[in-house]
Amino acid sequence: MLAESHTGFTLYAPNGDVLRRSNTLRDLIDHARRSPVRSFHLVRDMSPRVASLYPYAVQVFYEDGARGVTRFSDWRVAADWLACAELDGFVHVHGLPEFVARYGQRIVGRTP
Repeated sequence: MLAESHTGFTLYAPNGDVLRRSNTLRDLIDHARRSPVRSFHLVRDMSPRVASLYPYAVQVFYEDGARGVTRFSDWRVAADWLACAELDGFVHVHGLPEFVARYGQRIVGRTP
């Protein structure tokens, strides 16, 4: 499904080239300061290579066309981290209905 097995954060240019990799999620926030996040998409990766430790891949789509990918061990952790991240405004969230609902519950009351 997704080729990434890196558990930090990988940022791709619109043409698919890797712009940077990091072992933390700080680059997700740093790039969002340059180009706002348009949407998050959580998918359950069933590939045996990564599914046992980090089965939930979150793709981050930016306004400038870049795409970031990170992985989480649990969809609830992904929703909570993304809701608490220092990202401006609101973004579209796709994926598991439970993920979307939890993310929405975490951002209630925030103003854009």
